[in-house]
Amino acid sequence: MKHSTLAKATLLVVALTGLGSAMAQDQLRSQDMVQLREQIYSYDYMTQRERDTYMERMRLAQTDQERERIRLQHREQMGLRLRAMQQNQNAMPGTGMQGGSGGMGGHQGGQPMLLPKRQGSGRN
Repeated sequence: MKHSTLAKATLLVVALTGLGSAMAQDQLRSQDMVQLREQIYSYDYMTQRERDTYMERMRLAQTDQERERIRLQHREQMGLRLRAMQQNQNAMPGTGMQGGSGGMGGHQGGQPMLLPKRQGSGRN
C-alpha cells in the first residue's frame, strides 16, 4: 500500500515539475520578447522575417563596429519607413496622428502596421 502511494506522489511531483517548467519557459519567452521589443528599433513596424533577418545579421557580425554599422543602417531604414507611413497617414483624410498610440512603439499586436502601396502619382 505504501509503495503505490509513494508511486502516486512521485508521479504527482513529476507532473507538477513539468507544469512548472513549462510555465517558467513561457515566462522566459515573454521576457525575451519584451527585451527584443526594447532592443530592436521600431520592432512593431517590422515583419517577423525582418526581425529574424536583423537578429541573424547581428548574431553573425564579428566585431562591435560591424554590429554598430548594422544597427545604424537599420535605424536609417526604419526612419525612412516611419516617415513614409506618417506622410501617408497625413495625406489620407481623417487619419491624422491625433489620439491613438502617441508614438513609435505604440502599435499593438506585434505585427507591423500595413498601409496600401503607394501608386505613382507623380508627386514627391
